[in-house]
Amino acid sequence: MRLLHALIDPRFTTLRLRAAWAAYLSILIFGAIPGARTEIGEYASGLVLHFFAYGCISFLLFTGFVGHPGARLVRCVLLIALMGAGDEFMQSFLPYRRGAISDWYVDVSAGIVVSTLLWASAFRVKALRVTRLE
Repeated sequence: MRLLHALIDPRFTTLRLRAAWAAYLSILIFGAIPGARTEIGEYASGLVLHFFAYGCISFLLFTGFVGHPGARLVRCVLLIALMGAGDEFMQSFLPYRRGAISDWYVDVSAGIVVSTLLWASAFRVKALRVTRLE
């Protein structure tokens, strides 16, 4: 229960944003290691890896941003789209990798799905708080 509280505690918004950037940088760094993608591909497909990685980053970004949930959703999805594009762009320069638009679609889809679920849950939590106060 304490871990869940730490994941949504407003005091840790900056930490979650830093963790999101650290996760993105680790994707870029480990993705540039020759053979690393092939080895991890034995355990999970590219679709699963991209969706899980960018879904986690989306969670960290959405919960790290402050403001109205709708604005947080838009910022999160736009930033995930830019991050995914940057990842694929970098891969296009590596001789043993290729940048794929389909991977970018999966990244953006993860951002949309996770951000939308968090956006919807933000209103649900707000409604529960209002109900308890009455």
